[in-house]
Amino acid sequence: MSLFNALRPAPPCPVCALSNSRWVATHLDFRGVQIYHCGICDFLWSNPFPSTAELADYYQKKYDLPGDPEHSPLYAEKAEIARGQFEFIRRALPVTLEGLRVLEIVCGPGLLLTEFHRRGAACLGLELDAAAAGYARDTFSLYVRNEDFRSPALPSRAWDLILLSHVFEHFSDPVGALARLHDLLAPDGLVFIEIPREDLSVFALKHSGGYRSCASHLFFYGPESFQRLAEEQG
Repeated sequence: MSLFNALRPAPPCPVCALSNSRWVATHLDFRGVQIYHCGICDFLWSNPFPSTAELADYYQKKYDLPGDPEHSPLYAEKAEIARGQFEFIRRALPVTLEGLRVLEIVCGPGLLLTEFHRRGAACLGLELDAAAAGYARDTFSLYVRNEDFRSPALPSRAWDLILLSHVFEHFSDPVGALARLHDLLAPDGLVFIEIPREDLSVFALKHSGGYRSCASHLFFYGPESFQRLAEEQG
């Protein structure tokens, strides 16, 4: 299988559209999906992309919220990470957060968004998982909608701060996603995107006959490749 994939023509890069790519691994999270590396952009991406139904089924099983999340072994760790993210973002924001319009895309149970809500920001969370959205509403009194960030119902150029924590690497169209973020962002607004570092060197260390360590990621970014993507999209 590896020899077959290495020898057959690689698809063009979905970011730069050039054909200077090579096969590097089989994505073990999704049957039949391969991972390629672009020699121009330095991106790693999945091909073919899993279907919408396959992704929905995978997320339902992989990210299902525990019945009592506060007693989950990972809850305290994720809450601490969220506080650290807030302190990092806080340095780039005005002295007061009162009235700051904050949108978090895929807010999960609301651990990061609540840090802004507690300080007077006007917050909206988007979360398609009903259990996670319900927990954020009930526990933190957050305004959360079961809505995709591409929904036309969201106002354009309206958000002072947009948050995406370990979300962007799941998007099958990163170019389109950045364009949509640009459309949603207010003039002089900020976007916070946190993604795992997965350039080719890191990928090679993790790869052992297939790639399983980054559950359902469709793109894999390093600092240089993501910066290039962001700069090209303005």
